[in-house]
Amino acid sequence: MRRRSALIAVVVLPLILTGQVRVVPQGTNALRQAQFLEKRGDVEQAREIYRRILADDPSNVNAYRRLKTSLIRGGELDQAIELVSAQLRIRPESLGDKIELGELFYLSDRRNEARAWWQGLEDQYQTKPQYYRLQVFSLARLSLSQEMDSLAVRARRRFDDPAFLSMDLANYYYSRGAVRRAVNEYINHLLVNRRQKKYVTSRILSLSDEEENHSLIEQILVERLAENESLLGEILADFYFKTGNYRAAIGQHTRLGFNHRNDLTRWLELAANLRAEGQIAFAIQAYEIVLHDDKPIDLPPGVIGEALLGMGRCYENQVTKVDQPRPLLEFYPDNVIFENHFYDHPKLELEPLLTAFQIYDSILVELPGSILLAQVHYRLGEIKYRITRDFDGALLSYRAGLRANPAQATRVQLELRIGDVLLARGDHEAGLAHFLPLMANAAGAANPYLLKVVQANLLAGNAESALTLVETTLAEADPGDRYFNDLMEIQDFLTTYYLDAGSAGQAEFAVFLQSEALIKQNKLNEALVILNTIVRRKAGEEIIEMAALRGALLNLRTANPDGALALAEVLSEGKMTDYGFVITGQILERLVGDQPAAVDSYHRLLENHPNSILAEPVRFHLRELNQSLGS
Repeated sequence: MRRRSALIAVVVLPLILTGQVRVVPQGTNALRQAQFLEKRGDVEQAREIYRRILADDPSNVNAYRRLKTSLIRGGELDQAIELVSAQLRIRPESLGDKIELGELFYLSDRRNEARAWWQGLEDQYQTKPQYYRLQVFSLARLSLSQEMDSLAVRARRRFDDPAFLSMDLANYYYSRGAVRRAVNEYINHLLVNRRQKKYVTSRILSLSDEEENHSLIEQILVERLAENESLLGEILADFYFKTGNYRAAIGQHTRLGFNHRNDLTRWLELAANLRAEGQIAFAIQAYEIVLHDDKPIDLPPGVIGEALLGMGRCYENQVTKVDQPRPLLEFYPDNVIFENHFYDHPKLELEPLLTAFQIYDSILVELPGSILLAQVHYRLGEIKYRITRDFDGALLSYRAGLRANPAQATRVQLELRIGDVLLARGDHEAGLAHFLPLMANAAGAANPYLLKVVQANLLAGNAESALTLVETTLAEADPGDRYFNDLMEIQDFLTTYYLDAGSAGQAEFAVFLQSEALIKQNKLNEALVILNTIVRRKAGEEIIEMAALRGALLNLRTANPDGALALAEVLSEGKMTDYGFVITGQILERLVGDQPAAVDSYHRLLENHPNSILAEPVRFHLRELNQSLGS
């Protein structure tokens, strides 16, 4: 008998699915079969299955929901109403079905019946908050804003809760761009639910992405400020900051005052954010306000130290500010081994530099036990190393930072910089001796000291040792490791210009590494002499263009247009002509000031090398140039 039933199922089911026999399946697979039929487009047959399931089991929720959805999707609203009404006779306690029935009345143009139904539900469930929440969602789906507002007013009065349904209404109006209503409802919610401050602030500020909303948002916040000045005042201050009105932001923070320790944190965050935005003058003003001695609360040493450290960073930023945008072409950009640590200053501003020194020194003298001392020594070291090129003084500061019990992240920064300074002094063996034990205690391609060991070997002329270390590391590295891409670039660099270069090429590569050692010491003119010599004598074919590229970029950096153009011409005659066009364009644009000629050079790149990796950044830069030329 069982075998016969199985045979019937095997024969009948395919016929059902192909439509040759109209049989309604039953059992546990019926729902699955009906869903399959719906997907295939046999909607009526699927509905028939759902109805048969409900006839046998009226409480089958899955079949009910599937059939209801199918009818609504197909526009069969009267049938959907009958179905929901029948279900309510079985489950009269189902509030969700009651809400949906009113929605179906409205959608089927039985508006008076819908409103009467809603009134009856509200009379029945007027003490149940859940009813109002479900009903407001239903009204939102129907876009009945006025009815939603009226419902919220009645519910708030009944439950004596001025923020009831506020988040639901706020998000509804937010999605529809109704700024005034959204902001007001977010404020209603926040005044009762202060823990939601971060979320509410982000929602209000995101509405300010559109400039035409600025005046309205400001007006609402100012109008309602008196309801909770500390809470809404912070949002108003954040709004001013977000919209770039930094003076007003500082003014609003000033009105909020200094009454609690949290106010100090608020000011420090404001100052740090201003500095991050490059608003150095405003950041210094904010730090000065923090440090001023007219406050009703005492300043803890940690706050004083953080404010002084931040102010010192501001004066550093004034010195290190770069007016020129990042060049289109760099030598192995963002690779740790070739990064430039030094700031190039035709006219170094002495006053902010001296002020930064004085501020850091005052922290060291006045806060001898501060946890910020290691950071202060690091900042002093950075000024001496990267700005004034006082390598001996920098080493003293970095080593003092290590003795000040630094946090782990600061310790790593200090250890890396000590090795950098040793290499910058030309003491490659000392640099290796410094980095090797640090590398041994770390692991993998995420090891911050590994690339420094590679760099030290290269600067010392040990190309073979550097290549061996790179290949050994890559054999076990994961592509997700922090320095994986840097290692891949160095492996390709060493393979191309050293390993595969032949004896003459390897000899010239060793000379090229001498120029790199000089660049690391910031002896750029001496490095250029070596690079020009490599290009002129043409002894190692592979390294010639690399030397020309490195030299052209150094000439661009040192504002030597003639030297840069001469080396760019060498590139235009070899395999790297696309690089030559870009360097020529950069020279003409930045050093010569001939923008039309620069544009022409960029266009030559696009015409001759449309697939170059430089093509896309050049296209973007050309759009900017054309806009400036046309204005």
